[in-house]
Amino acid sequence: MKKMKRNYNGWALTNPEQLLNKIDVKHRNEICDHITLSYPASQPAEATENVVAIGIVTTDTVQAVVVNVNGTNVRPDGKKFHVTISVADGHRPVESNAAIEAAYSSESCLNVEYFNIPIEIDVEAF
Repeated sequence: MKKMKRNYNGWALTNPEQLLNKIDVKHRNEICDHITLSYPASQPAEATENVVAIGIVTTDTVQAVVVNVNGTNVRPDGKKFHVTISVADGHRPVESNAAIEAAYSSESCLNVEYFNIPIEIDVEAF
């Protein structure tokens, strides 16, 4: 796995095709590379084998899957664990946070489209 300097901790997807083969990528800029644990980096991610995608949120600008890590989809900062799948031109992966938050809000017209069968994801802590 290529080492990169990051200002966040989490898990790198070791086999993005586990998701990409089961999802219709909506936007031109495919990301599908990591799950954030903490930003800025404040605690190291521990190795885990219990990571599953449970649903997807798609907007005009971002597409992300909500992920359970060790049985929860809530990060220590209260945001949802997720993988940004794709973004539209001129948009950034961080925008997935707002889209997911809106999808979980009772006041939003966005919804999380839950998978019938969760998708297992292989990861490596960084």
